[in-house]
Amino acid sequence: MVKFARLSKISTLFSSPPMTSPEAWAVDSNEALELTMLGPSASRRLKFHPTFTYPIFGEAETIYGYRGLSINLSLAGWDLRAYLKVTWKEKIDADIESEVESVEETLREYLPEGVSDSFL
Repeated sequence: MVKFARLSKISTLFSSPPMTSPEAWAVDSNEALELTMLGPSASRRLKFHPTFTYPIFGEAETIYGYRGLSINLSLAGWDLRAYLKVTWKEKIDADIESEVESVEETLREYLPEGVSDSFL
């Protein structure tokens, strides 16, 4: 019985947080967003995370409803054409929580028309 109780305690530590836990589904937008300035050759790329994203994602700079969120926004240095790729490991079920924002739609409001999701 003691071994089972210990295993139960350990598995609780490593199990996913409940679906409704707000902290489990909150992502720091400054960490999730990676900006890349593309140079004429593949070796000439400048990658960085923004210091502030509150004008886009609000004062808390938090994106709610995702786990493992990655936002890659690349700008071609020669014509400033934008390329956007948004990926995530998990997205909260909209039936459970209706406050999930579409990251791609939110960003496209601030980007010029014609933003591509590929470099081709």
